[in-house]
Amino acid sequence: MQSTSLRQGSGRQACEQCRAMFEMSDADLQFCEKVAPIIANKKYSFPREALCPTCRLQNRTCHRNERFLYKNVSAHSDQEIIALYEKTPLWGKPYAIYTPEEWYGDHWDPMDYGSPFDFSRTFFEQWAELHKKVPRMGLIQISNENCEYTTGTAYCKNCYLINSSEYCEECFYGKLLQSCKDSADCSYLYDSELCYDCFSVYKSYSCTTLSFSKNCTDCHFSSFLVGCRNCILCTNLTQKEYHVENRPVSKEEYAKLLASFQSSSQAREDMKKKLRALERKSPRKYANILNAENCTGDYIENSQNCIDCYDVTESQDCHYVHTGVKVKDNLDCSNMYLKVELCYQVLGAIEAYACAYCLFIFYSQRLLYSEYCLHCSDCFGCNGLQHKQYCILNKQYTKEHSYPIKNQVPEPKSLGLLRESAVRFLKTAPVSQSSRMRWCSRFVEFRTCFGQCHTVS
Repeated sequence: MQSTSLRQGSGRQACEQCRAMFEMSDADLQFCEKVAPIIANKKYSFPREALCPTCRLQNRTCHRNERFLYKNVSAHSDQEIIALYEKTPLWGKPYAIYTPEEWYGDHWDPMDYGSPFDFSRTFFEQWAELHKKVPRMGLIQISNENCEYTTGTAYCKNCYLINSSEYCEECFYGKLLQSCKDSADCSYLYDSELCYDCFSVYKSYSCTTLSFSKNCTDCHFSSFLVGCRNCILCTNLTQKEYHVENRPVSKEEYAKLLASFQSSSQAREDMKKKLRALERKSPRKYANILNAENCTGDYIENSQNCIDCYDVTESQDCHYVHTGVKVKDNLDCSNMYLKVELCYQVLGAIEAYACAYCLFIFYSQRLLYSEYCLHCSDCFGCNGLQHKQYCILNKQYTKEHSYPIKNQVPEPKSLGLLRESAVRFLKTAPVSQSSRMRWCSRFVEFRTCFGQCHTVS
């Protein structure tokens, strides 16, 4: 197998975007080689990164709008719909928008928007034109039932205003809920039920204003609990029951306090203030990393070898991943869920394998520069395809005929051009409304002021 290497030695360098100094370590370079694509038995190494990890994160997440919904009109049915896109967006001509049901329907064929590869023009010019032509889902959904006002959701039922969530039922107003039921105003909630106003909670039941805890039942206005039951205003406890302000109480005293804050919203606000005061006096762990081996970052659980990763669960061998659930061998990726492996510079994926420079790809393998593709493999520069293989710019090719065209993409910098071209061609929301603003401009506040984190917008 031939190999086209674009690598230089590691060392500190200035970010081309913010001018901050950063380092591509030998481990990073080796990781890039591991995920590099192989086309026609020839490996194409990715170029050395010119941007620091923070700027790479910014350029990925500027394509993701999770919270701002608009009234729009379906380009297929002319009916009024809810969408991620404004009727008159700031970036120019509006996209053609379909409801999720229309987008998945058989009344249209995304292959009709394809064009034969024009060797006299650059790939990126043709790719941008295709991006602007193909209709897109107003809200990103997969197999939901009665979840009209949700986006970034899959296999959910009767949910309202949640995003980045899978396998949830009767959940409202939240982000990143995984396999949860009957919960509201929660974020980063996993395998839990009957929870309210909770943040970063795992496998818990009937809890209120609980954060950074797991395996708890009937715990309220508390944080950093493990395996606790019937606790109020507690922090840093393990396997405790009937405790208030970290001291044991009788069942009668506990019941009396429980009834007192359930009487009014003002009583609840007073309890929150007491919790914040208690948290300021309590010792705090350096990071929220649990059952993890050789991991750095924050909010990591049951994982191995995850370097500079955040909000990662049951994952391994990842670098610079922000939000990953059961993923492996990914570099510079965000919002990756359920068996995503060997991906590089990808935003929004479920069960994807060996993909790079892609947005919103599901159940697909070996995709490059593609977006909104489901159940596809070996596609290059495609948009909106389902159940396709060996396509380039939404045109069908055979396996043999696709290789010469893929080889026309100039090697030295083009494999990294998404970082420049994406901002010009792919931005789907004003920066202030994208996840880029939330992740980057308020990153420090989000990560340090954990007492406020579930109210930060």
